[in-house]
Amino acid sequence: MTSEANSATEIWGLDFETSGLEPRHHAPIQLGIAAPDGVSMSWDIGGWQWGRNYNLPTAQLGVDFHLWDARAYEVHGMSMERIAKGLSPYHVSRGAEGFVEAHSQVWHGRRKLVGWNVGSFDLQFLNLYLPQLARIFSYQTIDLNAVVFAAADGHGISATDLKDDTKAFGERMANIDLPGLAAHDARWDARASIHEYNYLTTRIKEGY
Repeated sequence: MTSEANSATEIWGLDFETSGLEPRHHAPIQLGIAAPDGVSMSWDIGGWQWGRNYNLPTAQLGVDFHLWDARAYEVHGMSMERIAKGLSPYHVSRGAEGFVEAHSQVWHGRRKLVGWNVGSFDLQFLNLYLPQLARIFSYQTIDLNAVVFAAADGHGISATDLKDDTKAFGERMANIDLPGLAAHDARWDARASIHEYNYLTTRIKEGY
């Protein structure tokens, strides 16, 4: 690995599907990662114990139990039976670490994660449940929402329209890359994020 490569930065897509929105009480159930070279991968994450009463106050759950939110299931459609067959967090982390190392040309700390709310949402699950994997990425993340709002404000255009255009482009490209998958599959979402980042940066460079 050359010193020039060592000083470069790579953009990686990362997405979690989860059993709910609260990292300390819900569990990550699928991880998707998209490499800069266009290759992507996903892993189902199993081994969780679910609280018997899904409406139980979180203070009464205990550290070994997680909540299953029916509203999250309506989005990702991944059943408990499917998740039960997934790999343990340890084995998912090891597999994902190997994938990253195999598709990266830079040192640890120079791999930035991109996605919608990746820093405020996905990174919390990554740090809490897959800390070894988290260590091989940079602490810097690129939130596509923030890029959209900043770009729209700077050019006097509608943030809603720009976001819709960006997501439509990402959807078209991800469907070409990953036929048979769709939004809310972690692999598909991670790959779409790379396309959406490239779309936004290209529009910014070209001045709209």
